[in-house]
Amino acid sequence: DDEFYEEAPHVYTLSCPANLMFDGYRILEDFNTLYQSVEYFMVPDGDVCLELDAVIQACAKYRPHYHELGMDFPARYIESVKRVLFVGGGDSMLLAEAVKYPDLELVVGLELEQDITR
Repeated sequence: DDEFYEEAPHVYTLSCPANLMFDGYRILEDFNTLYQSVEYFMVPDGDVCLELDAVIQACAKYRPHYHELGMDFPARYIESVKRVLFVGGGDSMLLAEAVKYPDLELVVGLELEQDITR
């Protein structure tokens, strides 16, 4: 009966059975692809977030920090970063992090979901 929750359209593992809605929450774009549902939304502080199948993937304010860890942490365990392969990451932020390494020779990104990269 809480006014801030609405019935979720699907049941998801590891999520609550409702979507959190609040003043200032605004859906900017939502669509379905061959593989998933996609939603871009804005929260009251102006941050824009990406949600895939009702799971938040990234928000603009923390996106650079999130992707730095994905690149820099594994790079600590090798002498030099020369080749990088990443799967997913349709926002190309891992690519932006990879090109910071001076010895880089090749980056390959594999993305099944072409609608996200566009």
